[in-house]
Amino acid sequence: MLLGAAPVALAQVTTDGSMGPVVTLDGPEVEIGAGLGRQRGANLFHSFAKFDVAPGQTTSFTGPDSVRHVLARVTGGDPSTIRGLLTSTMPQADLWLANPAGITVSDGGVVDVPGGLHLSTAGEIRMADGSRFATGSAAPPVLSVAAPESFGFLGGDPASVTLDRAELRVGAGGTLEIAAGDIALTDSTAGLRAKTIRLRAAGGDLTLASSGVGEEPAANVAVEASRLIMTDSRIDAGSIDEAGMRFALGELLMAASRIGGAAVEGATAGILVEADRIAIGGDGGVLTLTEGDAAGASIRVAARAMDIRAGGRIGSIASGGGDAGPVDVDVGALAMSERGELGSLSSGSGRAGAVRIDAGTIDMATSALIASVTSGSGAAGSVAITADRIDITGEAIDKPTGVTAQAAPGSTGPAGTISIETGSLSLRNGGRVESLTFGPGAAGTISVDAKRIEIVGVGDSNESVTSITTRTAPQSSGSGGAIFVVADEIALSEGGEIESSTTGTGDAGAVLIDAGSLRLERGAFVGTATLGPGAAGGVLVRAGTILVDRGDTGRPTVISAESVPGASGDAGDVLIQARRITLKRAGSIESTSSGTGNAGGVAIAATEELRLESLGTVSSTALQSGTAGDVVLGGKRIVADQGAIITAGLGNTGGRIVMGADRSIYLARTLVTSSAVNVGEATSVIVLQAPAIALNRSAVLSTLEGSNPRPGGIPADSAAAVLLADVAVVSTDSVVLGTNTTFIGGLDSEIGNDLQAPDVVLGPTDTLIADRCSVTGAEDRSTFRQIGRGGLPPSPDTPLASASRGAPAERSASVAARTADCPKG
Repeated sequence: MLLGAAPVALAQVTTDGSMGPVVTLDGPEVEIGAGLGRQRGANLFHSFAKFDVAPGQTTSFTGPDSVRHVLARVTGGDPSTIRGLLTSTMPQADLWLANPAGITVSDGGVVDVPGGLHLSTAGEIRMADGSRFATGSAAPPVLSVAAPESFGFLGGDPASVTLDRAELRVGAGGTLEIAAGDIALTDSTAGLRAKTIRLRAAGGDLTLASSGVGEEPAANVAVEASRLIMTDSRIDAGSIDEAGMRFALGELLMAASRIGGAAVEGATAGILVEADRIAIGGDGGVLTLTEGDAAGASIRVAARAMDIRAGGRIGSIASGGGDAGPVDVDVGALAMSERGELGSLSSGSGRAGAVRIDAGTIDMATSALIASVTSGSGAAGSVAITADRIDITGEAIDKPTGVTAQAAPGSTGPAGTISIETGSLSLRNGGRVESLTFGPGAAGTISVDAKRIEIVGVGDSNESVTSITTRTAPQSSGSGGAIFVVADEIALSEGGEIESSTTGTGDAGAVLIDAGSLRLERGAFVGTATLGPGAAGGVLVRAGTILVDRGDTGRPTVISAESVPGASGDAGDVLIQARRITLKRAGSIESTSSGTGNAGGVAIAATEELRLESLGTVSSTALQSGTAGDVVLGGKRIVADQGAIITAGLGNTGGRIVMGADRSIYLARTLVTSSAVNVGEATSVIVLQAPAIALNRSAVLSTLEGSNPRPGGIPADSAAAVLLADVAVVSTDSVVLGTNTTFIGGLDSEIGNDLQAPDVVLGPTDTLIADRCSVTGAEDRSTFRQIGRGGLPPSPDTPLASASRGAPAERSASVAARTADCPKG
């Protein structure tokens, strides 16, 4: 010993005398032989008054190879501190160490045993035969030959097990178990090579800080605690097999930490987390991985409240031929923000997992995503959400916030479907529900069933899109998905959208809406669009009431199927049915082709009233080489005050306008026009039919322009303007004109400028035409002869003859609406 140096104080191991004489062991190498305890069958029992391992010290349990379980209790009332190496030389023996006063492994301390390791502060060890090995006193214990099964707590506040810069190692395929009041790991690892891990904080906290539990080949993990608190840590099952990972918690609090594992062939279980409250953040989360051809391990989470933020994730991932596991969440209140994610991803040939969420409320903000995505050849999974309320508030166009099913760039598989059922869905400031494809796979359908849907964009700003949308990207060849929306009330404003679009070669999907009321205000959009060679889908809206009102915004407010400039695909048809429809302040319903494709037709049926005010517009227009579609309007009353009804083919043939009302058509300061530059059969025909028609300072114009008439001149059924009424009242400053044919049938009056629409009912219009389907049928068109006044039957109840019933065909103008076939039945 050097002069002045203090001797190194080594911790002691002292028996308590309950199984023989009291013995104290110390020194750098401590051997605890079988003779200091009692062996019963495969069990070797030890009882200590004091049990510590000092830094640099090695303490070993020794005994015959027949020992399978070493059961050691510490009864002296002082915590055990292990700062050196604790091990066992019995090759197949588990170590059960229990000290009710507490256990600490620290300062580089290591417990390394060839079998399993069980550490606890419990009051007893329970045996398979029901007997108990008491650990709280030095009284002579009951010694059993039965295998130990678990630790038992006898009430009170159990002491803690603490690991600080420590390591717990078990034999390959062994079990690691820690049971205490609180369990804390700091800068420590536990359970390397374990197959089974059980962590139980009896009424207390399990805290992991910069620590790891488990790794290959750990497969079965069970955790029970009042709170599981993880910071920069992991609990890793390695390979998840039939038992999976199970967490029964009061709270789960994770920051930059991970709970997860990989699936193995034949696995039937996954990760189950049950907690009152869950908070996940900091680029970590609950994750499963599928590699190779194994079936994916599932994730199921049940909580009263869950918060996922700051890059936190819950999800399943597949990178090979196997499918990613399903993700199933039942939660009272779900909050997601700051890149929080919940979903499934496949980057291989396997499918992404299905995502199901059943929640009371869902609040999403700042780039949070619920997603199922494929970036490989496998399909994306479905996303199904049921909630009382869903609020999604976005951030920016390049940082989407919301729900997505996606076939990502580089993928060849299809995107998944999205299904949402909720009492209230609110999308704001860039919040989205979307299904996208960037490859040859199709985009998925979106179905939303809600009591109320509100979509509020960002006004005239183009920084973000707030929408329910399906879309195909420019490089994609897959088709777009359809959108189905059913709600009691739908309100869109400030640029909010429900849209299916295509920029690739695939066609866009259809948009179908069934609502009690539908309101589009201040730049809102409902419809389909093509930005490329693919066709836009059709739009079908059925509602109780519809309002389209642009207000004072500069953005169009429209229900539309459109082909934008530069596109070659056709625009789709627009079909609207409602009790009352109002278009005001430049609100419009239209099918438009600004590219080289054709415009679609527009058909509107209002069982009570169709009203156009302050530049409200219905139109089908083709601005380049495509043809315009037909516009067919029907209802009890059609009222337009400073409105416009237009079909125009600026580079080709124009469509037809057919307006029919059961009571009256009243036009004030309104333009009804059909125009074209090329001649075709039934080109630019306008027919208005109602018991009463009144025009005040309005124009009904059917024109053919340009210099490309076909040989033989203009067909007789083109460029016609026809009014059919029992009473047709036209103010002196109104115009009814057809380039080829102008016809006004019925009692005709020309009056001054103060015209008011009469409210009269002379009989339903379906009795005024003997064969009403021939008005819109594509094959058996009704015709109107240019015969002047007096050609109508003397009674309005007498049917007008149709062409199919022998009406003369010469000088006739067809009114068949190309897009409005007569309904069956």
